[in-house]
Amino acid sequence: VRMLLAGTSLLAGNPYAQEAVMRILVGLLVEAASAQPPVPLLKDLALKLVTSLPSSALGGIFKLVISALPASSKARLQAALQQQGATTAAEEGGAAALALPPGGAAKQLPGIQLKANFGRGQ
Repeated sequence: VRMLLAGTSLLAGNPYAQEAVMRILVGLLVEAASAQPPVPLLKDLALKLVTSLPSSALGGIFKLVISALPASSKARLQAALQQQGATTAAEEGGAAALALPPGGAAKQLPGIQLKANFGRGQ
């Protein structure tokens, strides 16, 4: 993954080569994020990259490649992002429940909203 990211950055003068390398990277990220059975370390890395690449220097090419994905790949990626959000919310809720003093009132946790609408009006 690091080699693909570095390769994409090194090819800054050639947008066609950058797009080709990004297509390979995005394909790997989709597979890692939605693999069954999941490999937690790879899934976590893939989802972190998917959520951080849009705002990086490679964001434009990333969004272009994401928008060209087949609907089935987009759905798998969306499901993985939603599952990650639900897991994060559950973990935060569990930690908050453990921190409550005896007889204490439950705290209202802030909502989490994942942005996974790549390539649509951005």
